[in-house]
Amino acid sequence: MDGKIVRRDCGHAEERLVWKTWDVRGLEGKTARIEVVDDFKGAWGHVNIDHFVFTDRPMEQRNIPPDRRTDWGTLCLAVEERDAARPDTWMGRALRSREWPMPLNLGDGDEDYPVGEQRGVALAAPPVRLGPGNRYTFRFVLAWHFPHKANGKRNYYAQRFADAAAVADYVLENYGRLAGPTRLWRDRLYDSTLPYWLIDRLHSTISYLGTGSFEWWHDGRIHGWEGVACCHGNCSHVWNYAHGMARLFPELERRVREMQDFRNRDEGGGFHDDTGLVGFRGDDNYAADGQCGTILKAYREHLMSRDNTFLQRNWPRIRKALKFSISHDENGDGLIEDSQHNTYDINFFGANTFVGSLYLAALRAAEEMAREMGDTETAEECARLFASGKKLTEERLWNGEYFIQDVDLEKHPKHQYADGCLSDQVFGQGWAHQLGLGYIYDPEKVRQALRSVWKYNWAPDVGPFNEKYPPFRWFITSGHAGLFTCTWPAGNHMREGVAYREEVWTGIEYQVAGHMVHEGMLEEALVICRAVHDRYHPSLANPYNE
Repeated sequence: MDGKIVRRDCGHAEERLVWKTWDVRGLEGKTARIEVVDDFKGAWGHVNIDHFVFTDRPMEQRNIPPDRRTDWGTLCLAVEERDAARPDTWMGRALRSREWPMPLNLGDGDEDYPVGEQRGVALAAPPVRLGPGNRYTFRFVLAWHFPHKANGKRNYYAQRFADAAAVADYVLENYGRLAGPTRLWRDRLYDSTLPYWLIDRLHSTISYLGTGSFEWWHDGRIHGWEGVACCHGNCSHVWNYAHGMARLFPELERRVREMQDFRNRDEGGGFHDDTGLVGFRGDDNYAADGQCGTILKAYREHLMSRDNTFLQRNWPRIRKALKFSISHDENGDGLIEDSQHNTYDINFFGANTFVGSLYLAALRAAEEMAREMGDTETAEECARLFASGKKLTEERLWNGEYFIQDVDLEKHPKHQYADGCLSDQVFGQGWAHQLGLGYIYDPEKVRQALRSVWKYNWAPDVGPFNEKYPPFRWFITSGHAGLFTCTWPAGNHMREGVAYREEVWTGIEYQVAGHMVHEGMLEEALVICRAVHDRYHPSLANPYNE
């Protein structure tokens, strides 16, 4: 408009079409030109636009009643009153402008004001008289209550609290119980001998529970996106890399197992009672790594329970889910060699230790659960398959430095890694350590595999490698350190190999670093974590959105 950009918007690197709304009331009577520009050449480098609509109501909520919209809710600013002799001294003061004259007039809080009108609001605490050397804490609470979600669901907290005032009351009435453990957690964490930056990384990653990545619905179900509003369904293989909620809030993680993984499809879950398939997005689709991960998570949730009631309730379906994985071990030798859809959004073929290590770890976890449940037949079957798989893996897939993939590239020329060095190659061993299952491969081979990952996949500066082999998506840029998904030390870089091969994922970095700590590679683990910290310094990126 008049040669200037007055409104602009951009995509978010996803295929989903979403409404974007501009408020143009301030431009009434003027003429503007709308331009669509696409100058991005990376992954998803295109613009999809369906149509433009001129309307008096935002399209995002055009057909939704006002009291069902996501922005329909309440806010509350409250101050604690500790004098029981003065039962009603809270003072809410609505100010009609930013000029705050004195004395202030009390507002009744029930007036209607035009949308867009700027208003100031203040709250005065009751007066307190202090003697010399005394101190007093004025405790204010800012609470909010927005019950509705864009998908028509309601937030879980709306089941407990009627509005923001009820939230504020709860916080003030239970402040000691809420604040005490919170401060204790903070003090124990920050008073530890861990480096400050590692503490930042440890607690920053659990912050997703308070972001749009995490949803807790009114019916008690918990859902986690892969990223905010992208890739739905508690994706089983993506969440294979997460342990924070399971360790800090195990009851919530058990909800995911019981309300999705082990709930029947016709009841809204992902479990197929006829086969044991656990749909990896709560659907009808199979992911080899996710299926094995579901067994491992079930054992983790059992270990994080006070007793064995969780295991007793779910063992029949855990066993059936395990049998589904075993059915893909077609010749019963402990190796899964058929099509294996996985977290790289492609299918591996042939024996490999990415899916294979998760499978062996799942067999060990199932063996432990079976013995606890008195299911000797299942326990012995798991032990037999595990022993065979361990032996054959070390014979067929160990090249002296690391574990490779045994694949027929003539039949499957794309999306494999063959003799490449995959950072996730002993992922299942890391899980086994987490669950106290011992080694699934020879300990020295495991340590050597991690040393090779460090030697070949770690880059103090990703720039030179990514200039030669550009990644599908740029999560980090030149000048920063990172761990590549896969490399080919022999020099035969597979340009159509495993997807995302030239990318750097913090999820992989953290699981590799955590495993390295178990194997005594502490310095290497700290270097990897420090690189993540430096890349997500607030001056460069959002430190809470790795």
